[in-house]
Amino acid sequence: QPDFNQDGTLFAYRSWDRGTRGIFFRDFVGGRSGIVTKFVEDALPSWAPDGYSFVFASRKEGDRVPRLYVGNQQGTDTVGLGFQGEYPDTFPDGRIVSKGCTPSGDCGIFIMSGRGGAERKISDDPSDTAPSVSPDGSKIAFMSSGRGAKNWEIFVMGADGSNPTRLTDNGNNDGLPTWSPDGKSIAYVSDQGGVWAVWVMNADGSNQRKLFNMKGSPDGKILYDEPNSKGWLEERISWAP
Repeated sequence: QPDFNQDGTLFAYRSWDRGTRGIFFRDFVGGRSGIVTKFVEDALPSWAPDGYSFVFASRKEGDRVPRLYVGNQQGTDTVGLGFQGEYPDTFPDGRIVSKGCTPSGDCGIFIMSGRGGAERKISDDPSDTAPSVSPDGSKIAFMSSGRGAKNWEIFVMGADGSNPTRLTDNGNNDGLPTWSPDGKSIAYVSDQGGVWAVWVMNADGSNQRKLFNMKGSPDGKILYDEPNSKGWLEERISWAP
């Protein structure tokens, strides 16, 4: 579950190794690195525009419901945002977008302030997930198994949820979209041909092409399961400058 910050100097990721479970970061310029959260199910870090803090999802509460939190490079002052969500990403202005659900079970993609609160639902299909904000903050790419799709496909919509448009339609699973730093392309994973690979396409869905095959599934697991695991759907890819 890697995530580069905006200038590519910082890298956050989740570790599942025994004894080193949690969220880690690496500073490619200053050479610093370390663990910044230590709960086994802290996951899916996404850097905030300030390059110091990050938002992440965790099931650390007793009810096992995923919620959003904000952490920082020092591993101090983790703050809960009071929202049931996962797969967070951040806008250039600090707002947060995520897959989420209200306490009443109304699920979709939501936008909220960087400090929590004022949640606003921008998509109506409960299977919409893994939102990725374009570098200029004007669009959101996401994946969905609804909206008439027969499997997981990639869509794009305006930052306000307007004009959702399907980008992939090939009879295979396509997901985990991430934008190129210039906003002109979207990378994603696909199992076309029965082999998982990283693909890329233009931001309008044209010129879809494979970059390289992956060794196994995106989650790296073979014949293995864990409580609450969604397999490859829990993963993320990130595109550095």
